[in-house]
Amino acid sequence: MAGPTFDIASEASLDAVLTSIDAGGVLSGAGATIDITASFTLTADPLAIDLASGDSLTIAGLGNTIDGAGHRGLFAYAGAVSIGDLTLAGMQAVGGAGAGGTDGGGGGAGLGGALFVGSGADVTLNAVAFANDGATGGAGGAGGTVKGAYGGGGGLGGAGGAGTQPGGAGGGGG
Repeated sequence: MAGPTFDIASEASLDAVLTSIDAGGVLSGAGATIDITASFTLTADPLAIDLASGDSLTIAGLGNTIDGAGHRGLFAYAGAVSIGDLTLAGMQAVGGAGAGGTDGGGGGAGLGGALFVGSGADVTLNAVAFANDGATGGAGGAGGTVKGAYGGGGGLGGAGGAGTQPGGAGGGGG
C-alpha cells in the first residue's frame, strides 16, 4: 500500500509531517515520502522520526540542504528510513552537563550530530552529504564542598568538572 507524499520547504512543515506520521499516526503499515522542495535552516532541534512497526519513511532531498545552524540534526528513533540526495550541514549534538555534588556527575554523550540512528531504526543513505557537523559530550559537574571532592568527567569531547576542595581533582574530558 502506497502512503502519502509530503512536500516540505521549512522546519515548521518538517515538524508537522513528522508529527502526523509518528507512531500511531496516519501511516498504519504504509510508507510515506517527504520531498524536500527547497533548502531551509533550522531554528530548533527537529522532532524525532518515531515510526510504528511496519511503517517506513523516504526522505528525498532533491539536491537541497538542511542547515542545522548549530542544532541537532535528524533523529531516527524507530522505523525504516531511507534518506537520499540531501546535504545535512552545520548540525551539532551536545550532551547534557553533569550534576554537581560530593563528586560531580559525568557529562552526557553528545550523540548524532547530523544523524542519530536509534536501536529501533534502520536507516539507509544514498547520496547524503555531511558538512561541518559534529557531536560533543557535555561538561562534567563540579565537585562538592567535601574535602577531596572530585569533579565529574566530561562526555566525549566535553570538559571535566572542577574539584572544588583541597585534595579534590577535576574530572577528565572524554
